[in-house]
Amino acid sequence: MQGPGRRWVNELIRETLAPYPAGLRIVSKVGGRRDDAGAWLPAQRSDELRAGVEENLVTLGVESLAAVNLRLMDPVAGGSAPSVPLAEQLGTVEDLRGEGKIEAINISSAARSVVEEALELVLACVQNAFSIMQRDALDVLELCSERDIAFVPRSIRWDRRSRAALSRSPPIRTSVASPRSTACRSHRSHSHGCCMSTGTFS
Repeated sequence: MQGPGRRWVNELIRETLAPYPAGLRIVSKVGGRRDDAGAWLPAQRSDELRAGVEENLVTLGVESLAAVNLRLMDPVAGGSAPSVPLAEQLGTVEDLRGEGKIEAINISSAARSVVEEALELVLACVQNAFSIMQRDALDVLELCSERDIAFVPRSIRWDRRSRAALSRSPPIRTSVASPRSTACRSHRSHSHGCCMSTGTFS
């Protein structure tokens, strides 16, 4: 979880579930922050990414996270600060993995070209908005299927409009439910546990 409610949500998870059951895998998200008006701003510098992971560890009361979703964002329009290169962002998160604070690195809200770049660096999973109503990330899903990496759709809402759209939509030939698309490769040895993402609604 990221944003103003992150600390509260993490503390709620800890209060409700701790001591955590064996096999529970907790995934969080870093890379963005809210301004005073509630708008999203990039938080992708090395110190910001590290602070986000450290805060999640403290508020959740864990020594490491099963994975971190790196939220990719465009620089603020008209801002003076340059965007942080993807290689630098992933390098910071890879350093945190080397320190044992996270186990896997995922990216979120990524275009196909960005996924292709990340594949050359470090990547376990892609989390993009995708549903019957929203198929902008179909090319990313197809790439993940081709490269045999996990694709985790978010913001899927099954309501009357979604069911109606499904009846009119052409079939998706790339399966979201393939084994590699339902669990990150690095979590394979923990397949009997449960994975919880604290950033689902961020």
